[in-house]
Amino acid sequence: MTVIQDSTLLLGSTDAIASLAQKDSAKVLVISDSHGFTAQLIFPLLEQGSDCDCLIFCGDGIGDVCAALDRAQEDETLAKCIPPVICAVAGNCDTEFYSVNSMRLTIQIPLVQTVTIAGHTVICTHGHRFSIYNGTETLEQAAKRSNADVALYGHTHIAHSLQQGPLLIANPGSCARPRSNQPPCYAILKLEKGKPYPDFTVYQISSSGSTPYTF
Repeated sequence: MTVIQDSTLLLGSTDAIASLAQKDSAKVLVISDSHGFTAQLIFPLLEQGSDCDCLIFCGDGIGDVCAALDRAQEDETLAKCIPPVICAVAGNCDTEFYSVNSMRLTIQIPLVQTVTIAGHTVICTHGHRFSIYNGTETLEQAAKRSNADVALYGHTHIAHSLQQGPLLIANPGSCARPRSNQPPCYAILKLEKGKPYPDFTVYQISSSGSTPYTF
């Protein structure tokens, strides 16, 4: 497989990014806070990635994303589970630049990223620059400035979702180091063009097969 970084800092070809924006519906795998546990990132990729149009990683584990891309070079099964577009943002434990060694590729990771998916504007960030422990108000304001109707974040390691009028604010939890007595989690975001109130389902990671998690 080949990965390239677009001028917008999304990972994926120009055609794949344009196609994602125009789809009638899309399924997005949302993961955050793997913190060096690459296997915990790869597990949901193997479970859901092949059916997804995009991977959004909300920070603190960009090295794990790169490690997964490296491993996919030699693992055909994993390669088929890497979505065609990847949106990744830097957490407080990440740096700005990373290398995907197998591809001789250096990628730049922004603190905030927006991506258009099935006609919806999604803003993604880790949350540490938005005082997220004090609430989501600052993130909501950033979403409004970007005309986004979905705002995704990580950092707290606690799965959460709130439909605030037309804006969905959501956190997939941590796939590796959950807090507040939650299990390791990831999420699936489903978007349909022209349809408000997207579906955001959190999944509890289990070796016997992940299941929806109610919080």
